[in-house]
Amino acid sequence: MADLDTLQGWLTEAEAAKHKLLTGSLAATVKYNGQNEVTYARTDIDKLDAYIASLRAQIGGLDGDVRKVSRPIYFGF
Repeated sequence: MADLDTLQGWLTEAEAAKHKLLTGSLAATVKYNGQNEVTYARTDIDKLDAYIASLRAQIGGLDGDVRKVSRPIYFGF
């Protein structure tokens, strides 16, 4: 896993790519893992959203902002 600064840089780049797509660009390229690239088209915005969510989750885990999943509580009588 990458360090916090690297993840935040990737997140910034991914959010900028999403902004480009939403404001009319036909495609936007995002770099990850230092040297790999993915080009997203406007039709791929859901994949870009998933990538952004994944980065936010990883950053939250490193930043100490771990959010616990709610689970049902059962009571016995």
